[in-house]
Amino acid sequence: GGDAQGCANIGLLYYNGEGVAKDLSKAIQLLKKACDGGNANGCYNLGVLYDNGEGVAKDLSKAIQLYKKACDGDNTDGCYNLGILYANGEGVTKDFSKSNELYKKLVMVVKQKVVIILEFHMIMEEEWKETLQKQKNCTKEPVIMEVNQLVIISKA
Repeated sequence: GGDAQGCANIGLLYYNGEGVAKDLSKAIQLLKKACDGGNANGCYNLGVLYDNGEGVAKDLSKAIQLYKKACDGDNTDGCYNLGILYANGEGVTKDFSKSNELYKKLVMVVKQKVVIILEFHMIMEEEWKETLQKQKNCTKEPVIMEVNQLVIISKA
């Protein structure tokens, strides 16, 4: 059992030795569990280990499979690394068309994430405006609000 995202997160903690003793074997086990559970970040990070031969035998073929699975799950780093391998012909036949296709997917995923972030900020901005308007109805003094590192100052 276990939550795939949780496994990916804990796997990175073991990889980096953050809050736990560094343990590549445990990190690999957890990242594999995360990837098998459909977590694209787990697949990407495991792919990096196979790509670099870190804690496992270097296996570019396995790294390519993992990067592809990560990219298919919208992990932009997986798309990027796979695109580099296709551009350089490392472990695959050199294919600039495939490389460009992967880079285009990367850009599409980033754009989608930016749109989501912008929509969130627009919603939050409307909520802030409503809150400030309600505050203005209570007092004539300006109010300074700090939300997510943005500072909003109402006019008195």
